[in-house]
Amino acid sequence: MLQLDGFPTGDGVKADRSAGRLTGSMMELQTLQEALKVEIQIHQKLVAQMKQDPQNADLKKQLHELQAKITALSEKQVHYYTM
Repeated sequence: MLQLDGFPTGDGVKADRSAGRLTGSMMELQTLQEALKVEIQIHQKLVAQMKQDPQNADLKKQLHELQAKITALSEKQVHYYTM
């Protein structure tokens, strides 16, 4: 088999394809992290509002829904790190 710099040429093609897949996954991970960052910032604002009005049922509901979204995004992020 023909070799270039100690590597068979066929392996170079596999590495290129693998690198392309990795780049796509990294882009998806970056998008996921950006979404998580935004949701956490919104959460921080809601917590500040809750301190001003702790009995506000609407804020409590929004906070609960947001916590569920953050948890789901976090679980997706863990999935990408374990790939």
